[in-house]
Amino acid sequence: MIKIKSFFIEINCCKKIFVKQKGNLNNPAIIFIHGASISSEFWKKQFADKNLSENFSLYAFDLPGHGKSGKANDPQKNYTLKGLGKIVAEIISALSLKEYIIVTLSLSGNLIGECVDDLK
Repeated sequence: MIKIKSFFIEINCCKKIFVKQKGNLNNPAIIFIHGASISSEFWKKQFADKNLSENFSLYAFDLPGHGKSGKANDPQKNYTLKGLGKIVAEIISALSLKEYIIVTLSLSGNLIGECVDDLK
């Protein structure tokens, strides 16, 4: 059985971003991004799916102020669509992923639109 690894990363706007990962790190990644007022726990069924975790490296994180992540340093700036989009790009960059698929829910789909130019 593949276990879920949980850890925190630090980015410019927030000292504590909660991330969980499951699966072989050498496989292509799937990044699950939750919507407003929920957390990475929303994706627990996807993390429990044996086929997904055997064929992909699964990631989910809590946006600032959600779940186990800390609050953003500058709420006026960071809790806008553009601000959260930059945060998402920064988190993905901090994970050093080369190949990935992004799965979004609700608000997070808009965040990808805000940060697509910053994704590598």
